[in-house]
Amino acid sequence: MLTSAHIKNFRSCKDVKLDNLGHMVALVGRNGAGKTTILKALEWVATTALASDAFDRLPEIDPGEALAEPSVDIEIHAGDHAYRYCVARTFWEEATQGRPPRVRDQESLSLRSSGDNTWQRLFDRTDDRVTFGDRRPTVELNPSTAAIPALSSLLANSDPLQPHIVAVTEVLQRVRYYPGQLIFHPFDPVDKEPSGPISEIMYDHWAAAHASGQPSTSVLFRVIYAHTNRPSIFAELKQLMGPGGLDLLRDIRVVTIGDVEEARPQPGRRRRYYDVTFSPTRSGAELSLDQLSGGTRHALYLLLGLLYDESSTMLIEQPEDGIHPGLLAKLIDILRVNTDPTQIMLASHSPVVLSSLQPRDLILVDICEGSTAVRTLTASEIQRAEDYMQRDGSLAEYLELLQEE
Repeated sequence: MLTSAHIKNFRSCKDVKLDNLGHMVALVGRNGAGKTTILKALEWVATTALASDAFDRLPEIDPGEALAEPSVDIEIHAGDHAYRYCVARTFWEEATQGRPPRVRDQESLSLRSSGDNTWQRLFDRTDDRVTFGDRRPTVELNPSTAAIPALSSLLANSDPLQPHIVAVTEVLQRVRYYPGQLIFHPFDPVDKEPSGPISEIMYDHWAAAHASGQPSTSVLFRVIYAHTNRPSIFAELKQLMGPGGLDLLRDIRVVTIGDVEEARPQPGRRRRYYDVTFSPTRSGAELSLDQLSGGTRHALYLLLGLLYDESSTMLIEQPEDGIHPGLLAKLIDILRVNTDPTQIMLASHSPVVLSSLQPRDLILVDICEGSTAVRTLTASEIQRAEDYMQRDGSLAEYLELLQEE
């Protein structure tokens, strides 16, 4: 999980520090304060650390702000160790027509020593050169390739640096961003939700991309995969969406339709299909995904993220989107119960969400002269909030009073 972050020059986050992050973190503030920017900065550092090509993540940074030179410094807890990973990006050649701007990344990875609590540098990377803390010879890398995956491939399996690279990789590759109201990646035709039954060829194409580490937003493909390969996850998803959980779906069915002749058949060739249907709790109908309400789809998306994706950190934008307040409180309770080992970081405006949390979970986000600023509640404010919640009202109401002071 992420235990701290220092974000500099990333959109409105000119100099933002997040410390002592727990398993549940809620970013609270008005529109435009920078809550989404914080989540996107954390997604950016995780994906940049593991990207095979620095150009892959350029859309996360506005090229118009190239001179800002964004950087993010995060601390990670993995197993018995604490790590600090830093990345700073420099745009050194402007974009031209048909070609993105060229970039250079500076990276470093450090390990916290258990004895004196100091940081031991494992490696530093500047442009195409990597130097190591144990004074071994330097290594040259392709400037557009991230250091962590490159070193994982170059170093021998017995190298003492490998366990640390593996530990950090396992955390970072499971930091995932979940936008408000389910949206799909616009550039990935494999991940778009199909309408109607899914051919076995289409599913196999998705499964191959999924096996290679390509993240997926598809609800239907992940439901099929869980039904076929991870039945315990599929059963838990049905239970949480069913009468014993959110009470939104009576059943989720995945049916294999075999030996279907193609519209333009080839001699001796038939094709299998998967059909996924959803039965709402208070209806006898079987519906396709696109026939479900937006709130039901969004809840299904978030629970798949929790159960199927096995994220180390879920970065959730507005979990309340499309979900009835009564159901929203149940959804937040489900997320909270599962915050170990998964870390939940969410941004929300909903009084229902805020009142389902604890005062220590909150990070207040504000905007001052165009820059994002954050703070946690002080010890006295936390005590006052807890007293208020016991005697007078909800945490959301206390925050309104606090903002009026």
